[in-house]
Amino acid sequence: MGLRATSSAETMASSKTRRDGPHPKVCGRCGIIYGEREWNALDEFGTMQRADVEPLVVGWRESTFIDLRRCRGCGVVLARLVAR
Repeated sequence: MGLRATSSAETMASSKTRRDGPHPKVCGRCGIIYGEREWNALDEFGTMQRADVEPLVVGWRESTFIDLRRCRGCGVVLARLVAR
């Protein structure tokens, strides 16, 4: 088993994971990592309910929804699943 170099983004991700919880959100376009506090501070774009994506999902509880926010760096819409 060999060693591998880690990028600064991986290092940031691991430190964010330890500090802000196990599941940081990462923008796929610009690579900004959002912990829970940073995510909650982002501008809300809206939410989608289970019915909005019904053909795409199986086994979701009725209380599950998709939280949509805009990335502070590039403006792309980010999504995460949330159970109420």
